[in-house]
Amino acid sequence: NAVKGYPYNICIKDGNVIFENFETRELSQLDSLYISDILIYNYNELKWAKKSNGTANMNTDEYYLSIVLEKNRVLKNGHREIGTYFYKSEYKKALNLKKYFHRRKTELRKQNQSELIYMLTIRMSQMQQDEELLLSKLIREEELRAIEYKKKIEAQRLNRKIQRKEFIKNLPLQKEMKHKKMIEERDRIQKEKEHRKYLKEREKEQLEQEYKKKSISAYNELEQKLKEKEREFEEYKSNLDLKKQDYQEKLLNYEQLFMDSSYYLTINPFDFEEHVAEFLKFIGYDDAKATQKTGDFGVDVVAKRDGVLYAIQVKRYAPNNPTPEKAVQEVLSGKAYANAHVGMVITTSYFTQKALQLAEQTGVILWDRDKLKEKIYQLK
Repeated sequence: NAVKGYPYNICIKDGNVIFENFETRELSQLDSLYISDILIYNYNELKWAKKSNGTANMNTDEYYLSIVLEKNRVLKNGHREIGTYFYKSEYKKALNLKKYFHRRKTELRKQNQSELIYMLTIRMSQMQQDEELLLSKLIREEELRAIEYKKKIEAQRLNRKIQRKEFIKNLPLQKEMKHKKMIEERDRIQKEKEHRKYLKEREKEQLEQEYKKKSISAYNELEQKLKEKEREFEEYKSNLDLKKQDYQEKLLNYEQLFMDSSYYLTINPFDFEEHVAEFLKFIGYDDAKATQKTGDFGVDVVAKRDGVLYAIQVKRYAPNNPTPEKAVQEVLSGKAYANAHVGMVITTSYFTQKALQLAEQTGVILWDRDKLKEKIYQLK
């Protein structure tokens, strides 16, 4: 019968395991060499022990025989272990079967080992014979090489002796020829030295002439460049003096414009706003311009610096007439109308205390008479 879901009947015959498939009735045979072990269990004990942890019943008539294959041998369904039931009366038969398989397996292994040893000894003897033949062949080749080398050395010695004799015979002639060659070589070297000396002197004269010509032309060019530079410097100096004079005149005008009340009170208010816009450009603002005469919503000048837009109200008051907080309120409303970032009030007088407090709370910048004086002093 089949166990563990294997659809096989098992038959042991002449040391072979034969399987019969229930469904196809196909027979397959497995040699005892591929059997790893045969295990005999009390089947009821195993079955009962799996259900509980109690003691197994040893008085059973059913046993389980398990045949375990080697690792490199599997059945068609991929399993390595197969088994079947048998009864207690067949227990000794099963034990004898297990002993038979182990004995048969060891015999086959010993037989395979003895055959392997015999094959190895034959192979080693063949290798030894081949090695002796190869060694004798190598020795013979070395002897032939040594004989050829000796012949070559003797031939070289004979050639050296012949050459030495010829050299001794021709030695006086060689000395005379060598002496003549030495004299000719000395004369040739002397002539070459004189010729090189003449060429060097000639080249030196040519270089001196060329250097004189180049130095004269270079001196003339340098003199012309120097004159041009002097002329450019004089022009730059005169322009600088003009710029300096113009700058000083502008500073004086701005100082009179903001500090002399008898002067700025006589100027038209719109013209005064234009002068303030020019002053802001002069001190470094990117863009400054006066707004329209009417409808400016408290913003007289719009200026820009470093990307920040300023809404500025200008007050032309006498020094003893302080600017009230109304100017701060007007510039706040005008800043919102002009979409400016910062509000500013510039006055030629001073600010009242309320105006200062309101400006501090609202972030409006205040430039009074002292601030304008400080700006002009920094420019000076």
